[in-house]
Amino acid sequence: MRSVVIVITSVFLLFFASCNRCKQDCVHGVCIEKSCACHLWYGGDGCEELSLAQYTGYYRGELVADTMRQNVGFNLISDPSAPSILFCDSLSIDLRFVDDTRFDIDAQSWEGKSVFGDGEMLIEAISFQFKSSADTTNRQYTVLAFRRN
Repeated sequence: MRSVVIVITSVFLLFFASCNRCKQDCVHGVCIEKSCACHLWYGGDGCEELSLAQYTGYYRGELVADTMRQNVGFNLISDPSAPSILFCDSLSIDLRFVDDTRFDIDAQSWEGKSVFGDGEMLIEAISFQFKSSADTTNRQYTVLAFRRN
């Protein structure tokens, strides 16, 4: 009789323990009611995808400062070890996202100057501006670029 109770209890526990299991592992999240609730900066069915990866790729546009206009092209690159940051390769600037579309450019070196700024991702485009704290003219730079496939 005791072994029957143990078997019934084991089956009962297994049944209810598996009721809340997700179909796959929640790599960067937790399983809640059979679906993964992803941590910030992750998405996908199993929270395995970097959410900012949707913005990676090659962009082409213009860098504008005062009357100067310069064509620019750059790749936005994600880094799994820093999920809230995209790196703008040819400009050598880190973009630290504060939400899904807006980012800050924390103080960093660009062309020998200390710069800071902010920007946002648009549909298939990026727009940002930054200032040089070392520039006595207080020059502001603006970039508008569109994704190229």
